[in-house]
Amino acid sequence: MEGSARKVITVRSALIVKNKLETPMELRLDSPSAPDRILLENFPICKELLIPPGTQNYMVRMRLYDVNKRQLNLTIRIVCRAEGSLKILILAPYWLINKTGLPLIFRQDNTKTDAAGQFEEHELARSLSPLLFCYADKEQPNL
Repeated sequence: MEGSARKVITVRSALIVKNKLETPMELRLDSPSAPDRILLENFPICKELLIPPGTQNYMVRMRLYDVNKRQLNLTIRIVCRAEGSLKILILAPYWLINKTGLPLIFRQDNTKTDAAGQFEEHELARSLSPLLFCYADKEQPNL
């Protein structure tokens, strides 16, 4: 087959997921009839993420709950790329890092519960990983 034109076919993934969090994440994409889920350590409860057919540019908040049923809202941004694939970015509004060595507990002003994801290691100032934080109660002031 000398002289014949060679063709190059490039196969790209139809779904690209970018974890913009500081913590490992597991994404479960089940069947078309089952909702998709994001799993983070210490956040066993996750509300489903439904991506409607034909989605192009879409932003939604996903609710996760820690083992103490405290809410964490993550931002999910879905972008349709030129090649027809979907790019999903997963973000937390804030990362709190305690570099003081002092035990700090974070809470939204005028609320009764601590921020989601805080456990004994935070109270003892032993946590080395950033705390994912959001203002869960939109009715209360942020600061």
